[in-house]
Amino acid sequence: MRDMFSDLAAPAPGLVRLSAAARRAIETEAVRADANLETGGVLLGHDLGAEILVSVAGGPGPGAVHQARRFDRDTLYASKLADEAWYRDRSQWIGEWHTHRTSSLMPSQVDLSTYRAHLRQGNIGPSAFLSLLVRSRGQNCSMVGWAVTQSSLERITILS
Repeated sequence: MRDMFSDLAAPAPGLVRLSAAARRAIETEAVRADANLETGGVLLGHDLGAEILVSVAGGPGPGAVHQARRFDRDTLYASKLADEAWYRDRSQWIGEWHTHRTSSLMPSQVDLSTYRAHLRQGNIGPSAFLSLLVRSRGQNCSMVGWAVTQSSLERITILS
């Protein structure tokens, strides 16, 4: 099994394009999930230079931990998704998405620490981590994208 963290691509801040399947997967999970608990998953795709293409948005996986202000994805499930995406079209792990139920759609200090720890893993660290934060209200979802580096946080435009 490949180590999904070793293939983390470096998204360039600015523009993210979600495939229809990725957007549908995020919205479906966000609406389906317990309204009092966070959920999320990995983002897999390609850094195309001028934009980042997210082709796969994974779900939480059966071993995920869902809490009111915290989400820990099922790492084995995420690794399996990353392996499948890699073999299908060379998609790489470019970030993560998760819900914020009551707080703003801005990464928390815990989020930022976690993302920056991911950036430090491996021999050659990527320059940025893609974070999509989601809130669902009934059947409607709002989503905000962020590029996180060791020293900065920049909002990213999301296109479908």
